[in-house]
Formats: sequence, C-alpha cells, structure tokens
Amino acid sequence: GISLDFVFNEFKQKAEAATKEKDPCFHELKGLVVGENAFGHGKRCPRDGAQHCALVDALPTAKRGKATHFVSWVWSYKLSVVLGALQDW
Repeated sequence: GISLDFVFNEFKQKAEAATKEKDPCFHELKGLVVGENAFGHGKRCPRDGAQHCALVDALPTAKRGKATHFVSWVWSYKLSVVLGALQDW
C-alpha cells in the first residue's frame, strides 16, 4: 500500500503541479496513474516483470508497504475531500 506520508505530501504537491489545479479531482489526476506521465510509466513491475508498473510499485520502499486498508475514491471527489477524510480518520 501507499504510505499516508506520500499521499499527504508528495502526491498532493505532484497532483497540483501536474494538473495546475489547487484541488483536482480524479478525472484530472488520471494522468498521474495511467499513461506517459504516470508514476510507473517506463518502470518494470517488480511483481510480474511487465513494463509500466502500478503507482505503488513505482514508489521507493520507504513510501510503501503492506496494505492494511482499502480506500475507495469516487472519480468526481476533489483531492481535498479524500485528504480530509483520511486526516479525520
């Protein structure tokens, strides 16, 4: 799973920079997880060896670990809604 430290800090900053939006929704963020600008684009997946890995596999080991919870995010939710819910939790 992806660390909350990464989500609250690096992901938030990269999301805002990539979309040029202060509070993007997932529709605007999809380029960070799918396509040529995705975190895992051009990186080999450590689990199956395929080209272009998932976001979690693209992160350094200090920023990821065994997933303990599943978080679902509706495509139209703004980043602040998700971050706020995680912060409150």
